[in-house]
Amino acid sequence: MFWENDEIFLEDIERIEVIRGPGATIWGANAVNGVINIITKDPEENREVMFTARAGSKNYRESIIRFSGSVSKDLSLSITAGYREDEGTRGTNDFRRVPKATTRLKYSLSTHSTLHVFAGLNEFETGVGMSKYTPLTDLRVRANYQMIRWEHDFSDTSSFHFQTFRSEYDIHGEDKSVIIDEDKYEIDMHHSFLLFQKNRITWGANYRTTEVDSAFLFPETDHDDLVGFFLQDAVSVFDGLRLAGGIKYEKNSFTGWDWSPRVSVQYSPGQSTIFGVPFPGRTEPRRLLKTVFIC
Repeated sequence: MFWENDEIFLEDIERIEVIRGPGATIWGANAVNGVINIITKDPEENREVMFTARAGSKNYRESIIRFSGSVSKDLSLSITAGYREDEGTRGTNDFRRVPKATTRLKYSLSTHSTLHVFAGLNEFETGVGMSKYTPLTDLRVRANYQMIRWEHDFSDTSSFHFQTFRSEYDIHGEDKSVIIDEDKYEIDMHHSFLLFQKNRITWGANYRTTEVDSAFLFPETDHDDLVGFFLQDAVSVFDGLRLAGGIKYEKNSFTGWDWSPRVSVQYSPGQSTIFGVPFPGRTEPRRLLKTVFIC
């Protein structure tokens, strides 16, 4: 994974959430030590036209242009495009040339229902030394993704989303030493609702299929199918204390069925809300201390 060349711009990011502890129950088997959730700006709430240019040593140059705003009463749009290049470290073959672009579209279907469309692409070139036994080579990487997400609020305490995702990631070396083609498709649904004012029930399901073609594999074409179901119940015991327990049942092509249980205790003295519902007698939120125990 070439994180520095991913289809994400710093100018698009609203905030980054770091969720500590094992999160496999909701996020899947790879969420062993935590989850990093990158949240991009809402085009309806962030109306701007921006141009950014940067330059530095090693012939580093980068320019970015971004537009975000409302197109009509129900439609808003953001488009960001940029180009970055640098020569890398002297004496090594790690130069980069990275053109990329992203877009996000938001359409209000009704007062309680919203459709989001995300897309991104880049086709960058980078130098890399495969190993001390192989010569330096240049890689051309083509990556793109598309995602459609539907969000619906059944009430103030019940929300649902359904999304589909597709990505393509191809790596080709100029000397044909590296050829990797990956296609990924995924569907995901998630429902969260409040039960009896004290229980926050969250449940959902997902399916993902990945196909890879590479000379490094035998046979050269392989695929992985993953399907999962999860259920979690978070209970508000009293002011500031929450107990949560959940489980995910997941199957993949390599290891078969796996269980991922999770139990946590969270205590937040002085906090005025849990699950977004204000406690009686509190008008302003206060967050003084948070202690979390997870197993």
